[in-house]
Parts: sequence; C-alpha cells; structure tokens
Amino acid sequence: MAEKNEKTNPWERVDSREPRPLREFETDLKIKARKGLEAWKSEYDSIQNLLNHLQRYTGSLKTREGYLRTVHKLCKKTNCSPDDLIELKTEEIESLIQNFGDDSADKGCGKRTVNTRMKILKTFFEVNGHDNLDQFDTTIHQTNRNS
Repeated sequence: MAEKNEKTNPWERVDSREPRPLREFETDLKIKARKGLEAWKSEYDSIQNLLNHLQRYTGSLKTREGYLRTVHKLCKKTNCSPDDLIELKTEEIESLIQNFGDDSADKGCGKRTVNTRMKILKTFFEVNGHDNLDQFDTTIHQTNRNS
C-alpha cells in the first residue's frame, strides 16, 4: 500500500493486458464482463434482451454502451430495476419516456441527443414486449425561447 507522502506518477504506463474494472452503469445493470465467455451478459432479463437485440443489429461497442448508459440513467431517475420498468403499464412507460426527454432538454441537452435517448428507451421497451409504443411520438421539438 502506498504511503500518503508517496506520489504516484499520472504518466505511468498501465498494463494494457489488465482488464479495466467495470463501470458504474455496467455493475448496476449486472453486466458480468466485457471480455471472455461472460462478455456482455446481464443477470437482468430485460437488459439481456436488449443486448441480444443489439448484437443482432450492430456489433458496435459504443452503441451498446450508449444504450446501456441511457437505460441506466432512467433506472437511477426512477429508482427501479430494468426488470421492474418493463412491468409498468403502457401509459406509465410513455410518460416516463416523455418526462425523461423533457428533463434532458431542460438540462441543456440538444434536440438530437434528447430524441436519440427517447428512441433508445423506446427500443428497450419494445424488445421487452411493449410493441404498442408504435403510436408514441419520441420527438422533442425545439420551442421558441424568445417568446
């Protein structure tokens, strides 16, 4: 263990063979690992459904991370697990998605970011059996702030 007076070198090389620790969104969503046999497996059925969907349509690591980060933000905001979220009624889900988008816009996120987050959440719910969200408009329109 390093003593308090001992300084660490921020430029010290890190062994690239050492796996990086899982990030907060990964541990909270019960992702087991990023590499190996357990890579991108979740103990949450709803998250695993999303990961399976993304694997079929894209192999992009950044896309996977973006989807998981957005679902994680909704889980933290609602204090619900992903599996609890998919048990909600359609009206509650639509309201959650809309409020999440509105909150993101209020925090200064751009339209494109807000719309992308809402579409990600819509996809999350759709791959978990909520096909009736097709009628739900996930578009935030810019309001004129000068009026």
